[in-house]
Amino acid sequence: YLDPPYINVELNLSQNSVPDLLIAISDSNLLADDAKVILRHPTSVNYERCLGKLRPVRTKTYGSMQFTWFQYDPQI
Repeated sequence: YLDPPYINVELNLSQNSVPDLLIAISDSNLLADDAKVILRHPTSVNYERCLGKLRPVRTKTYGSMQFTWFQYDPQI
């Protein structure tokens, strides 16, 4: 169960690592600190201390909510 409009995603920013797939709810931006980020449908996300960016890989709508899966791509 996802509690809209936020999802917490655990990141290890000091190791420059990101989970392969992240899920986010549409409508907004990114809030980050050392341990966690809250993703709200960015099309391209830069992490200050993380190499590369995220890109959306697919979007699905459930009822009135839109969910987007993001993939970390160090080549972007």
